[in-house]
This record gives sequence, C-alpha cells and structure tokens, in this order.
Amino acid sequence: MMKSVSQLCHDRRHSRYLASLYAQAAQLKQMEQRLLHCLPHLLQTQVKLANYEKGHLYLQVSSSAWASRVRMVIPQIRRCPLYAQHRRLSIKQVHIKVAIANRIRKRKLAQAKQLNQESCNLIARTAAAQDYAPLQQALARLAASSSKHRL
Repeated sequence: MMKSVSQLCHDRRHSRYLASLYAQAAQLKQMEQRLLHCLPHLLQTQVKLANYEKGHLYLQVSSSAWASRVRMVIPQIRRCPLYAQHRRLSIKQVHIKVAIANRIRKRKLAQAKQLNQESCNLIARTAAAQDYAPLQQALARLAASSSKHRL
C-alpha cells in the first residue's frame, strides 16, 4: 500500500526529513505564486520556480524562446517581493533553464521527420537533372542521408 506524503511525514522514521522537504516545497510554491504575479501575463504559464538559494533564483521554462523572453524581464523579476519565513529575499542572480523533457521531445520529433523512400528517389532524380552543381550536390546529399537513416 502506498502512503501519502502527509502520512509519511507522521511516520517517525521519515518524519524529520519529509517534513522539512514538504515545508520547503510549500515555501517554493508560495514564492512561485508571488513571482508569477510579477511577470507579464504571457509568461505566467511558461515559467516555473525551480529553486531559490542564497540570492540565486532558478527558473525553468518550456523552450529557449521563452527563456529569451524571461531574460528581458529579469530587472522586473529582481524587484519582485519574494518572502520566505517572513523575511524578504534578495535576488542577486536569475538562472534560467529549459526543461529537459521538452528538449528530448523536440529531438524525437525532429528525428521522426524523415523522408519516405519515394521522396528520396524523387529528390535523387531532381538532383541528377540540375545544371547548378551546388544545388545538385545538396539535393544528392539530402536524398542519400535520408536513405541512410531509413535503414
């Protein structure tokens, strides 16, 4: 039987560690909600607070495009009133990371976009019919590389 986090917190063997972990998670959640109120509406759904440690705010975003947008509002983020244990936290530096799961998903999607054999043959025939050598070579490479990935 699986136990809930609150049940584990009351278990004597795990209580101190889990209670501390649970308190930290709850504190980060409150900080994240305050942070989201300081961000433009467009960014609020794309930014997650990963951690805060000794003046360093760690944010997680879903793509590099969103990371660029967040970088533009770093001065606004630094002015955001974040609190922990009833004291205001100073933000010295903001670190932004793109979620690894999204990078892996994009990589798999890019790999999935492969040409079928019929398209490879058509590109190879088109390459052979070209007079302009650089275009001919580029099309031949495309047809050949797509055929290799298929095997």
